[in-house]
Amino acid sequence: MRVLVTGGTGFLGQAVLRQLAEKPFHIGSLQRASSTSVDDILADGAATVETLILNPELKDVCAQVEAFSPGVVVHIAAVSRAKEDEEGIRAMLEVNTLLPSLLAQSAARCGAKGMVVCGTSWQTSSPENIYDPFNYYAATKQAAEDILVPFAKNGLNVISLRMFDNYGPSDWRNKVVDLVFNAVVAQEPLKMSPGFQKMDLVYVEDAAAAIVAATERAAGDPLDQLEVYGVSSGEHHSLRDLEALIGEIAEAAPPIQWGERPYRPNEIMEPNRKLARVPGWSPHVSLRKGLERVWESKRNALRLAK
Repeated sequence: MRVLVTGGTGFLGQAVLRQLAEKPFHIGSLQRASSTSVDDILADGAATVETLILNPELKDVCAQVEAFSPGVVVHIAAVSRAKEDEEGIRAMLEVNTLLPSLLAQSAARCGAKGMVVCGTSWQTSSPENIYDPFNYYAATKQAAEDILVPFAKNGLNVISLRMFDNYGPSDWRNKVVDLVFNAVVAQEPLKMSPGFQKMDLVYVEDAAAAIVAATERAAGDPLDQLEVYGVSSGEHHSLRDLEALIGEIAEAAPPIQWGERPYRPNEIMEPNRKLARVPGWSPHVSLRKGLERVWESKRNALRLAK
């Protein structure tokens, strides 16, 4: 089967590409010219990935997709950290809403079986599964999900995965797990909110496995409707719990200054608990085990730097 992936050069996308490469798939990576070479991601040469360069303003993207003729399209690419100004809004709309719309249209026209899109748990701001977007980024992800409903009604197997925060070794995105570990290493104060918000942290390989499972499901028997699943660890920990666990693993207390920053506007204090998991998938790496792997990776990097 031919699988076309967007966002395959990102932190999560690289893990997805590596896992897809273990399957009997012909893989295509639709990416910007400035992105990492997929040859560097799959350095062992175990699989061949065909690279398709995404043109500015998505010009000719439909023709590119139809020429590749995928059986399933997997849309991981996202713009999530842009400012909510004119430039940021345009960027989020282009990648988070317009691109999946064009991908779905192209997939349907070339007879693809299905499409997997990555949304966000931030589409709901409470433990209940009720649409209440945390920010504009989450709203664009909901818009994409809604736009894909007509394609699902017309026979395309569409699966939307609401992604919770993922983490793992060598994460360059400067997210909370690395911020806390880096504070331990540098022993420099880290200003934080009061820290009582709870998080659902998913190890990157587990998150990637959920996307691969959804890809195989989208390639299978016809689905009755657009399906929505949560890629959740099932573990909910506060930021203060995370600090304590990292302190145990690193054997040094993270120098966090609690309450030095306010909570973000509309801060999500409890993650969504109502989303079902992709059939056949469950996480295998506990938060402690995942954090131990991150810490070992950082220790190895520090040894090499000496």
